[in-house]
Amino acid sequence: HTIHKVDRVLFIRALHNLNRFESDAQTMTGALAAAHMLLKDDGKIGVVQHRAPETADDAWADGSAGYLKQSTVIALFEQAGFRFVAKSEVNANDKDQPSAADIVWRLPPTYFGAGEDADKRAAADAIGESDRMTLLFEKQ
Repeated sequence: HTIHKVDRVLFIRALHNLNRFESDAQTMTGALAAAHMLLKDDGKIGVVQHRAPETADDAWADGSAGYLKQSTVIALFEQAGFRFVAKSEVNANDKDQPSAADIVWRLPPTYFGAGEDADKRAAADAIGESDRMTLLFEKQ
């Protein structure tokens, strides 16, 4: 079989689920290895991911609450053979400052945990959608 190489791969709000099951099924490692194999030598990967504060506890920021630290994502990609190229704040939201008690799904459009509680929904609406990192990597 011939493997057809691609120019670009996108991971959009998917890394948290890959990372949260890494210890059970090597999902993050496998996905990054597959992306590396599929990319042409000068191929690029774009990432949009819910961003945890860098001060957050590592256990909380493992993806199970929907968030990952930007430094963690960069390190994982570098370990997988990618070079960090650039970042953008186009998807940043300074109003989203999650604590260890928060999950990303508390925010719109999901409103998990708010139910029909108008005050909880209003609080979530005041934050808006999650703070997101937007990163670019290149295959090495």
